[in-house]
Amino acid sequence: MENKLQLDLGVDKIIESFEVRSVLEGNAAFRAALTKPDTQKLEEYVKLMDRCKSGPEFLEINLKFHKELFRLSDATTHAELVEILWDRIPLENVATTQEDRLRINDEHKAIVEALKDADANRSELVAKQHVLHVMADCVDHIYEIKQ
Repeated sequence: MENKLQLDLGVDKIIESFEVRSVLEGNAAFRAALTKPDTQKLEEYVKLMDRCKSGPEFLEINLKFHKELFRLSDATTHAELVEILWDRIPLENVATTQEDRLRINDEHKAIVEALKDADANRSELVAKQHVLHVMADCVDHIYEIKQ
């Protein structure tokens, strides 16, 4: 589903959307780690993503992973804002290769491990870094298409 807002955004606004998302998702991971969460669903999603062979399938499970992270954090306002930001990001430019998907999922695994260790600071850091790495991949892909 293509969003008109997304079509009107330049790369600078896509970057800004990812940057804000990184802060919100990092904070959600921090909050979740403080509760010593049950990471079973996150672990299931990671296993499913490991087996994905297509970008759209991966992105669908990826979305479930991130929504579960917000559920664990009980940060409902964060989740609402991130949903708005997701609509601003051209997801067709994310996880375009199997190599990208494996690297992204390795980052998901690092988030899960930090949460399992109830390490709030590490959870925040790896979640923020994850979103910013995906941003860099997305922007690189956009520039590749434009050339």
